[in-house]
Amino acid sequence: MAIQSCKSIYDLAQQTGVSVGTVSRVLNQRGRVAESTRQRVLEAARAANFKPRMSARNFTVAVVTDRVGAMPYGGYVSHLMSPMIEALAEHDVSVELYTEHNAANLGNRFVDGVLAMAWSDQTIDKLHEQLGKVPVVFINRLDLTEFSVVGTDQKAGAVSIGEHLLSHGHRDICIVAESQTWGFTQRVQGLESAMSKAGLDPDKHLTVNLPSDQHETLADQLSRAVSHKPSALFLASEDLVFQATHHIQNTLGIQIGKDISVVGMELPEISAYMTPPQTTLRQPLRQIATNAVNLLMQHISDGQFKPQQVLLESHLIQRQSVCEL
Repeated sequence: MAIQSCKSIYDLAQQTGVSVGTVSRVLNQRGRVAESTRQRVLEAARAANFKPRMSARNFTVAVVTDRVGAMPYGGYVSHLMSPMIEALAEHDVSVELYTEHNAANLGNRFVDGVLAMAWSDQTIDKLHEQLGKVPVVFINRLDLTEFSVVGTDQKAGAVSIGEHLLSHGHRDICIVAESQTWGFTQRVQGLESAMSKAGLDPDKHLTVNLPSDQHETLADQLSRAVSHKPSALFLASEDLVFQATHHIQNTLGIQIGKDISVVGMELPEISAYMTPPQTTLRQPLRQIATNAVNLLMQHISDGQFKPQQVLLESHLIQRQSVCEL
C-alpha cells in the first residue's frame, strides 16, 4: 500500500480502508479492534509520520524500564521515577508503563515518545525495531548515539572518587556492582585513569568485583571482594548500596570508616543517615529525570527527532565512611 501524506484521521481511514471510528479507537487505544486492523492503521500512521491534533487526543508517552523485577526500595529507578512522573503530569500527557514483562507490546501501541531506563540489548533492539520515527530519550546511556540521552559523565565521576581515595592514602581499591553495564565499565575506566595518573598500575591495585554467577548472594560476592584485602570499596550502583553496607558491617563484621573505607552512590535522604554517614558520588537524579521529560516533549512538539546529548555533573559528597591511612 502506497502511503501518502495524512493531515487528518479521515485521510488515514481512507488510505487504510477502515472507518474513521476504527482509526480513532486505534490511536486512542480504546475499544476492540482486530489485531490485523490495528497493525495496519499503526503502520500506516507511522509511515506517514501522522500526528493527531491535540484537540483529538493528548500526547502519550511510554516509560520503559527493564529492571523493575530487581528494583530495590530507594534504588536508582525508584529515585528517577518520582520526579519523572511529576514532570510528565505538568505536561498533562498520558503515560504508559512498559517493563521487561511487556516491552514486546510497545509496537502494538501508538505513542508519541519514549523515556527509557533500559540496560539489556534485547530491550534496546525492541525500541529500534518497533518505534520507527518516534523520539526516544534514554537516561544515562551516552553510548547510544542514535537516541537522545540525558545523563552524567560516569567516567569523570569515578575519577573524582579515585582521586579522593588516593588522597587519603588508599592504593588497593575494589569496585563492586551487581552487573556488567556500560556505566559500570565507564566507572572502572575512571578509577583506572586516576590510578595511572598517580603512578599506580591498575592491574595490580584495582579489583573488579561482579557476581560470579546468577546464584551468588551479595554477601558471598562481598566476601570475595574483601578477600583481596582492599583498603577501600567503591559500591558502584545505587541499587546495592544499602544492602552491601549492611552485609559489610553485620554479616562480615567489618567496621566501615575504620577497618575499611567505602564510597557509594548517593541515595537521597538515606546516605547521610547511614552508620557511618557515607561518602558518595551524587548523580542529580531529579534534574536528570526532569530534563529528560522536557527534552522528549520538545522533540514531540517539534515534530522531528534529531538526537541530542545533555550532560549533567555529578558531585562527590564527603562524609565519614573514608578513613585516612
